[in-house]
Amino acid sequence: MMDLSVIVAVDGDAHILEKNIFYRQELVHDPRIIAEASGSAGIFMESMMDSASCYIGIVCPKIAAMKNERTIKIFCEMAGKDEDSWPCTIFATGTTLPIVLEACTCNRLIIVAPHKRNADFTYRQWRLAESSTIVPKGNTNGGYDLMIYEHVDELTVSESDMDDELNRLCSEMDNDILEPMSDEDRAAIEKVLEFVKSGLTVERSHMDGFDNDYDTELDSDSIMKDVTAYVKASMIDYVKMPLFQKSLDIQNGILKRLGTVEDIAKELQQSMEAFRLSMSDTNSVCSEGIRRELEATNLKYNSVNERLDGIQTQLGNVVMETANKPAKVNLIQIIMPVVAILLAIIGIMV
Repeated sequence: MMDLSVIVAVDGDAHILEKNIFYRQELVHDPRIIAEASGSAGIFMESMMDSASCYIGIVCPKIAAMKNERTIKIFCEMAGKDEDSWPCTIFATGTTLPIVLEACTCNRLIIVAPHKRNADFTYRQWRLAESSTIVPKGNTNGGYDLMIYEHVDELTVSESDMDDELNRLCSEMDNDILEPMSDEDRAAIEKVLEFVKSGLTVERSHMDGFDNDYDTELDSDSIMKDVTAYVKASMIDYVKMPLFQKSLDIQNGILKRLGTVEDIAKELQQSMEAFRLSMSDTNSVCSEGIRRELEATNLKYNSVNERLDGIQTQLGNVVMETANKPAKVNLIQIIMPVVAILLAIIGIMV
């Protein structure tokens, strides 16, 4: 049977946070929280994907994201009936916590809350069993309490519990959470189960080799429980090692540097956008200036052409008049008008 633990993070007013523990990286990296989920399959909602993707692989070798409340309900119902023994940790939200606790047997309910808070978390048939305080490095607001709740047979329901339950039932009636499981749903969840279980269970076909080393009174289920407990204990010792803590510190440093790089990239992008707009304005100004210069040049060119046409006409008249005069006309009288016309042409060109 699945060995299920559920982790929930709450704020100072005992309201469940949708991002769970992933909203604070110092919580995810704390050895005690890592020990609670180490070596298990991690199940979380798609709404946590952005905040959980960077951290959940630290503690869970296998992970799966559930699309909605109906999906998590089907998963829990099928996993609760599974005969294999394997560890699983569900990171619940305010809407999925009641579904998970009612759909299958939960062995440990783990609550993470601010040390300085206005109210304590409560849930029917669950009571506080043990508590420890998490004080991350550099924290100035009192840290967090990691609390382990255990299931009890007593049922005390307050008026607020009844209101919450009625609201939940009305909400479930308004959507498809209560719809029967289809063949497609079953096939899809079976694939998820096979994936998250692989590597976390001891196959029954391999148990014969262990039987000779165990007392004959022990069955395969007992052996698998022993193996699971050994793996979990080994993982707990590992996460407390200084080398593991050093690797987490290095990872935190890399994440901070990546954040700095992202900030610099945003600043560069803004600078490039401002430069692009500036270049666009400059191009517009230059284009307008070039257009005006071309218009002025065309006007001047047309004016010069008109003047040259007039001078050419005058020069032709002078040449014709000179050709009609007697041959004894002084050469200077012919050259002077031509020189004057040429000087006028040069002046116009300049």
